[in-house]
Amino acid sequence: MPAEAPVTVHPAPVCPECGHLHDGSTPAPLKRARRLWARRGAALGLLALIVVIVAPSQTYRFAFSGETIPRIVTPAFTTAQLRALAEDLPAPAGLANGVLQASEPIDPGQPGRRRILVGFVHADIAHRQSWTFGWPTPWLACTRSSFYEDAVRGEGFIPAVTDSQAEVYRPHTLPRDARRLPPRPRLTWERASLIWYVRPELTSGIDISTSFSPLALAPAVVILFASWFLAGVVARRRGVTDRRRLRRARLIASAGAAIILIAAALMTAKTEDHPLYVMPGMTQVGMPPAVAFSYNGFQPLPTDRDGIQELAARGHDGDVRLARQIIHDTGSTNLDDGKPWYLASTALIETVVDDKQSLSWHPRALPFLSFSRATYLRRPEFGPGQYVPADRSLRVRWKDDWLLISFAPGSGPAYRLGLNPELPALLILFMLVGAFLCARASSRLFRARARRRTAAGRCILCNYQMLVASIAPPPPQAPAHDSGRRD
Repeated sequence: MPAEAPVTVHPAPVCPECGHLHDGSTPAPLKRARRLWARRGAALGLLALIVVIVAPSQTYRFAFSGETIPRIVTPAFTTAQLRALAEDLPAPAGLANGVLQASEPIDPGQPGRRRILVGFVHADIAHRQSWTFGWPTPWLACTRSSFYEDAVRGEGFIPAVTDSQAEVYRPHTLPRDARRLPPRPRLTWERASLIWYVRPELTSGIDISTSFSPLALAPAVVILFASWFLAGVVARRRGVTDRRRLRRARLIASAGAAIILIAAALMTAKTEDHPLYVMPGMTQVGMPPAVAFSYNGFQPLPTDRDGIQELAARGHDGDVRLARQIIHDTGSTNLDDGKPWYLASTALIETVVDDKQSLSWHPRALPFLSFSRATYLRRPEFGPGQYVPADRSLRVRWKDDWLLISFAPGSGPAYRLGLNPELPALLILFMLVGAFLCARASSRLFRARARRRTAAGRCILCNYQMLVASIAPPPPQAPAHDSGRRD
């Protein structure tokens, strides 16, 4: 009796229920579902970023008197050079511009008149240099602090040491003596940056710290994502459908973008000398709520900031007049204790910030956003401590890699919003990652379900049972073996 032919089953090419053609291509519903889940993933990424920013945020009140920290005028002027300039003898140029730069207010929108304070100080302070690397935003920085008896000339180096008796270093704190540093761990995490610290005993007495900000890489990562995506779009428009060729085109585009980013980072890497700030003694002026501080040894000039700007526009003649004015008003050019005295300057503004009515908000985890509200009081030196409304204004400026937007309605406090350029890139990155993960997950789930339904002989879209039986021809029978025996 012949053997029965085996029965094999296979799905029909077209589903009679939904009409889907099972030809191995990506079905249209899968494409629509992937786009839908990509949008949902982008929304989830945005929500996750908002939670990360807002949840660990901190709101605090602050007191800011309004003066800039005094710093040595650049180019530096000793008392002897200032006397020479006042007598119209050879001396460094740029006195008026140097005084204006050293006394520049921290907040240009702070209301009130502005005076210029000048004084003479020793330069036994730290000379700081910083090196930054990264593009479009720097993500690696190295800071070196060297202490000298005369930081202007770089003479009399004083090595820094670790004070083993001091309290262990805490983030955002400054030691009382910058030459005796508190013990601190080799690696710390501060304001979304990884800080690598080297003890001054290992660096010949120089205070060196290196910071790496992973979040500052967000703009570069967004550029790499964009190159990957655009390469795929261009390849598909040129008719490339093979996955290997698509992947090769995307990898080439991403590698080219990475080379450009590294080249731009090398070209924009820079070393910068920090201003020489000094910290003279301070005296409290006034009583709460209008509390302010004055710097000991600093005298106000009779010419306000606008007048010094006019002197700066006159060039050498303006410098000579300003030098004579400083000598006449301060009477401190005869100082002589064996060390050079340098001219320092700062600003004195009519108003101070009322710490009870002002606040500042910023996130702890991602320090790329800040908001502040400031209410101002008149300083005691300018009259009774009354509230002074901020001038009606809207200012947009770029300072220290931050976009600052200041607004004052003219009849109350002033508001300021600070945005770091890394925040938009981080926003795009969170949305891209969320969209990619959700779209990838939905695609994998759909393909896994399609494999299960195909194995069961069902339509991958509507789950319709569509098996068709076919009888294969019987296998060929082997010929009978003739043993050669005959009956």
